[in-house]
Amino acid sequence: GEAEDEITFDGKLLRFFSPIYWVQVECVHDPAYPFYIASLFTLISGVILFPVSFLFRSRLPDRI
Repeated sequence: GEAEDEITFDGKLLRFFSPIYWVQVECVHDPAYPFYIASLFTLISGVILFPVSFLFRSRLPDRI
């Protein structure tokens, strides 16, 4: 069936162009979203910092 132009979901107001059919609407709240963002940030940081680590390896002694 058709929905209203706006509905409240998880404390947020969702607005749609009319008409909107429920078959086309999927709204999900994922509690693991902050962990996903943190892991994405860690991955991007590692990709950037790993090549830079080779510059500092030449300054380290061969054996510790």
